[in-house]
Amino acid sequence: MFSLRATTTGSLRSIGNILHPPVCHVCGELIEMQADQLCAGCWREIAERVSGERCSTCGESRGPHLLIDKQCGACRTKARGHVRFDGLACVGHYDGALRSLILGFKRHFVLDDILGRLLADRLSSSSFADAVDLWVPVPSFWLRRVRRGFQPSMLLARAALRERGRAPTPLLRLRRWVPEFHRYHLSRQARSDAIAGAFTIARGRDLRNKSVCLIDDVMTTGATLAEAARTLRAAGAAAVYVAVLARTESESRESRAEDGVSRQTRR
Repeated sequence: MFSLRATTTGSLRSIGNILHPPVCHVCGELIEMQADQLCAGCWREIAERVSGERCSTCGESRGPHLLIDKQCGACRTKARGHVRFDGLACVGHYDGALRSLILGFKRHFVLDDILGRLLADRLSSSSFADAVDLWVPVPSFWLRRVRRGFQPSMLLARAALRERGRAPTPLLRLRRWVPEFHRYHLSRQARSDAIAGAFTIARGRDLRNKSVCLIDDVMTTGATLAEAARTLRAAGAAAVYVAVLARTESESRESRAEDGVSRQTRR
């Protein structure tokens, strides 16, 4: 049946595509209107980067031949200073197309649907997703949220949990300002010192025997996530898992170097 409204909508959409043709959010290449905001080449790059094996408790990318029972050597031996959790799901490395998507998301308040689906897919293949009682976004300081107008981790969590029929719980509070670590070249210990004691639990929440999953966009040294996990465990959480979009390569290289020093020391 002829529909004037549908015809008008289609015409306006066509005019809009002529004036502002759809382009890939990563590389800027022209794409078809039906495409999912990325070109085929960038989708292939992301698929390649998310297919690697990672440690199931710290997210390190070691390759399948360097993991035993899905854990790296530092997690198996409980190496001192090594950040690990009860389980960790990570989409990929913080570089290339994935990095561009995350930066676009944080700067322009877009792309949360795409990134949420990527994280949801990774969670679906994890061993712990079905055991989680509470999904908790890692919060920003209130002044930073006001300046941005949104909280990235909350948007990401909502998008990732939508298909599971779950919703995030704003359980944590950041009670003081901490430096934006990506702007400073701080060591792992300096980051840990800066974030120590910064989180608090929302009043009236009982975490005893609860399994909690922290959700964040990028994990670098893991200092922020480790402090958030410590706060949750101190409040009674039985297990703390982590779900992140990306892990930085610099942290992986640093950890591998530290593991090498440890092995030489043991010899």
